[in-house]
Amino acid sequence: MDRARLLADHINRIARAEGLSGWGWAVARNGGILAEGGADAIFTIMSLSKTLQSAALWPLIADGQLELHASVAHYLPSFATNGKAAVTIEQVMLHTGCFAAQPLPFPQCADRGTRLDSYAGWSLEGVPGRDYAYHPSNGAWVLADVGQAITGIAYAELLNRHLLAPLGLFGADRLALGLPVAEQKRVRQVRIALSGDQVESLPPFRPDPVTGECAISARLNSPEARAIGLPGSGVTGTASALALLYQAFLHDALGLWDPAVRHDATRMVRLRTRGAWNRPICRTLGFLAAGPAADRLGEGAFFGTRVSAEAFGHEGLGGQMVWADPESGLSFAFLTDTVTFAPTEQVRWGAEISARVAEWFG
Repeated sequence: MDRARLLADHINRIARAEGLSGWGWAVARNGGILAEGGADAIFTIMSLSKTLQSAALWPLIADGQLELHASVAHYLPSFATNGKAAVTIEQVMLHTGCFAAQPLPFPQCADRGTRLDSYAGWSLEGVPGRDYAYHPSNGAWVLADVGQAITGIAYAELLNRHLLAPLGLFGADRLALGLPVAEQKRVRQVRIALSGDQVESLPPFRPDPVTGECAISARLNSPEARAIGLPGSGVTGTASALALLYQAFLHDALGLWDPAVRHDATRMVRLRTRGAWNRPICRTLGFLAAGPAADRLGEGAFFGTRVSAEAFGHEGLGGQMVWADPESGLSFAFLTDTVTFAPTEQVRWGAEISARVAEWFG
């Protein structure tokens, strides 16, 4: 049996056993797709979206307009209040900015003025640069507004027109952020598949007593909400387009980025710390780094044990994942529309899938 069929059968068995209702995947090398499978559908791309934001900002870093060690307040003066004046761009990109849980009203956050006013009311939740706490959405909004302060271009346009379009990867059937409602017809709804106990213990998944909808669904499933373009979890697209984007991160055949900045952002580990369950975290600017195989026990467990230490990528809600390995030249993307929340199980099957990709195609 050929490798593509082997991988398809392997992924299908896992996805069905885990109760996923829809999934798509793709393996790429040398700028082209080697194998792909699952549903021919458009998915909401969860935290993997943050890696696209990192790449959208690389040109601003290269020309000196965005300084990693500059304060956020240098670009967004309203951010300087309540002890936040010294929080840097690098800290935000590494999730050590210490404002992960500060309130940002939804859907009012679609308005930039509302966001800037909200930043003024935020307080620190720890010591910036020291304390790590994953920022599900706040950090991405801040970086989006910093980019707009520099360029005068709203972040969705910066991503769509200045990164994805030149690569031929922008579109309702490829990758996009903030698509108009009329262009979202193929986007699959996010399905929340949690037990009652899980819902009770996870506030973002608790149904609103008035609407009956949880906060996660409200932000991801409404066409109007998708049109807002959540920068940290709102890109929509296919696994194949995402795998090809990561080929560009590896090779940059079009010369879109400064080579030193691209290499730094994807390979230079700027944060080594411990996160949930005291497991290791290894982060670059917007990406997770695989690092040594023995250390892939925390957020980086989805890499499995067979990619090289140089591999970079990200995981997302429900077991979504994407990575590229400079040693083998492979990139791999897996997307699903189903949110289960058994992290240890997602770690297990995500690592298993990645290991098979690296073994059979490496």
